[in-house]
Amino acid sequence: ITAPGPLLVDMATALGTTVPVMGQLVSVAAATWAITAVAVGPFSDAYGRQPVLLLGICLIASGCLGVSLATNFSAAMAFSILIGIGGGMVPPTCIALAGDTFPASRQPVTIATLTTMPGLSSVLGVPAVAVLGDVAGWRACFLVLGLTLTLAAALVVVLIPYRRPQRAQIGLMGR
Repeated sequence: ITAPGPLLVDMATALGTTVPVMGQLVSVAAATWAITAVAVGPFSDAYGRQPVLLLGICLIASGCLGVSLATNFSAAMAFSILIGIGGGMVPPTCIALAGDTFPASRQPVTIATLTTMPGLSSVLGVPAVAVLGDVAGWRACFLVLGLTLTLAAALVVVLIPYRRPQRAQIGLMGR
């Protein structure tokens, strides 16, 4: 979500709009992230952690790759929505996976570590994006993010077993 910050000026120029309008990409991604994060839990419970996590990472990767290829603001906005939806799926599912995987004695440290990752990604990722954007252009940043997330999706398939609860139902109304 914070990656486009240092790229907004170049993105606005390339996509024929203004920097404040380009800033809306961040707002839309954050809003869809928040909505999805609240709603994803029942799906993760019903279908298993691995497929929901995999779908989330793939949506973020697709969104990043799409933004890297966007020729106008509307296309970039649509792909930002994908980034937000996918992004909202990943953190809560990771925390639920940690709760399923680690013993109760290790869960507080594990979950605390997971919750520091968004801040750490801002501290490390935004400067890295700024440098890469300066060297290779804003499109390269989204391309690298998309390809890196594609690799992360492959690791999820390999490292996280698929375990779907037998009797779990979505039960949105009950929640």
